[in-house]
Amino acid sequence: MLPRAVVTAMTARADAALGDAMVRISGAMNAPPRTEVGLVAAVTIAGISAIASGWRPLLRSRGLRLSLTGVFCHAAPLVQYAGRAMHRVRCELADLLVVTDCVSGASMVRRASLVQAKMASSASAFI
Repeated sequence: MLPRAVVTAMTARADAALGDAMVRISGAMNAPPRTEVGLVAAVTIAGISAIASGWRPLLRSRGLRLSLTGVFCHAAPLVQYAGRAMHRVRCELADLLVVTDCVSGASMVRRASLVQAKMASSASAFI
């Protein structure tokens, strides 16, 4: 378990990395990311590696090594389930798969998270 101060620092570095990825990558893309797909692509292209770079020194001080990978998986795979009145419903499973390997000595813990991105209808939706 990581101390609260390390988790707080990791959160701040991840927030900064994602904010920077949204601004910096938009200049490298054909069009600035304004849709869910574009924003997830920006996170995948630059955000994940920037988060890893920010987290490595924090974890190294605790004797841990980190490998962090993101996979853009928008619209695939699709899952199917029975919705209302048993109608078949299909939806994507996630927009982004994030895999984290945390290594301490000879042991490794791998965790994966599926992230479903959603766009807010306005900036006030975040307040």
